[in-house]
Amino acid sequence: MFYLAVQVAVSLSLVPLGVAGLPYLVTAAVLGAAVLVQGAGGLRGGSAKWARTVFLASILYLPILFGVMVLDGKG
Repeated sequence: MFYLAVQVAVSLSLVPLGVAGLPYLVTAAVLGAAVLVQGAGGLRGGSAKWARTVFLASILYLPILFGVMVLDGKG
């Protein structure tokens, strides 16, 4: 859960640094919240199924963020 929180925090930090704009911020916030909720679901003893869904969520998370960053075109 710690690493998920760090991942989301770093992705959101790109907006105040001027790397990304509002469309990226909205997407990063929504996806970040979804990933954190997914990760928190396993805090009470994660199963193999939970680990698999967190892994799949992470596989989708970064490419979507990178795509939105490219489309945002800031900088």
